[in-house]
Amino acid sequence: SFFLAIFGLISLFLNFLNLEKIDFVFIFIILPLLMIFLKKELHLQFVDNAYNDFRIVVIASFFTALFYAFYGLFFTYNEILNLELFSRKIIAYKSASFVYFDFLSEFLHFISNLKFFIFSYFGYLGFRVLNFIFDFFNFFMFCSLLAFVFNFVLKIKIKIIVLFLCFIMVLGSYFLKEQRNNALKSEQEQILLWMNNFDFLKDNNLSLIQKEKDLFEKDLKDLREIFKKNAFEIGIWWFSKEKEDLEKRINESLK
Repeated sequence: SFFLAIFGLISLFLNFLNLEKIDFVFIFIILPLLMIFLKKELHLQFVDNAYNDFRIVVIASFFTALFYAFYGLFFTYNEILNLELFSRKIIAYKSASFVYFDFLSEFLHFISNLKFFIFSYFGYLGFRVLNFIFDFFNFFMFCSLLAFVFNFVLKIKIKIIVLFLCFIMVLGSYFLKEQRNNALKSEQEQILLWMNNFDFLKDNNLSLIQKEKDLFEKDLKDLREIFKKNAFEIGIWWFSKEKEDLEKRINESLK
């Protein structure tokens, strides 16, 4: 239970770092309203036991996550990412003055866009379906953890106070100005370099690359031998077949 609680707190913290404004509407308006509705409507449907709260938490979280996933499917535009778009997207993460929060925000923003980049390989339909599934399960887990907190808070008689405070938090999120990073950092540049190299290796035959490398080294060695010749020997070499072969190989390499 202790480790599960620690995992839950870490999960909540990381999700809060990466929330968008619309996410606050779902977790602070829709989720508590659903829980109040279910507590009222299903109160007489369940036998009074210790599992009732758990059932309400699961049902409320399920429908909140489902609404969220459908909202993302129909009203949020997440474009299919190629490497160029991905390199631009990862720059604009939510920056923070505290260095550890800034690093976590950068990391979570990178993971989020990496998810879109990987899903893009499955085509437009696959991209939309996978994104819907991921949004649902991720938000369901997040809402489930948060719903346990709401379940405890909503035990007070004057529930309108909780809803009012939630509304203030949502409203405040829309008035807070976000600070976004606008420059490519060294670690981002290094990651993009690795991905560029991987993309290059994926599109090319490794044995062919090695063969071209060997030919290039051979051409360089032949050129080095030319520099050792005197003017008379270079003159003879200039009209030889060896010179024509070397020139042909260099032209092919340049192509």
